Amino acid sequence: MTAIDKNHSPDLAAIFKAGRTRRWHVHPVLSDYDDRLDAHQGRVARLAMALFPGDHALVCAALRHDDGESATADLPSWLKDNMPPEVRAWFDTLENLAECELWGPGIPCDPLRLMLCDRLDSIQWAAHNAPRLMAGKDWKGRVIVVRGMAKLAGVAAAVDSALSKAGAR
Repeated sequence: MTAIDKNHSPDLAAIFKAGRTRRWHVHPVLSDYDDRLDAHQGRVARLAMALFPGDHALVCAALRHDDGESATADLPSWLKDNMPPEVRAWFDTLENLAECELWGPGIPCDPLRLMLCDRLDSIQWAAHNAPRLMAGKDWKGRVIVVRGMAKLAGVAAAVDSALSKAGAR
């Protein structure tokens, strides 16, 4: 189990509010659908439990991994990846500070596993709500990246099966 910071007094109202942050709000298609951080983080935690049973730190990290976006909004990965390094560092710092303000110190976990579960959820969610997007070059590229991450993490068969069932080939 992960140690609990006894000096941190949680603001339960702020934690609730952080979970209500909307995802996909700048996406031209997916912005029509309602997906909140609390739902996404729950799905990521469920994937973590299924793919990496016994990794309790990963599950705890998954349940809070995007809460810092309550301070910045859910910026798309393509936007973050194309920011000048100093701007990206500023956003990352702001998100990390907001998450720590809600929860206390971060939870160390395997970043590959967390990113794999996070991106797998995004693909499955998009494929479920807007399957036509899976034919696009950018989504096909995301699928390739997730397959590579799954191979590195030793869970390629399970992830390949999930992607196939979602229609993300």
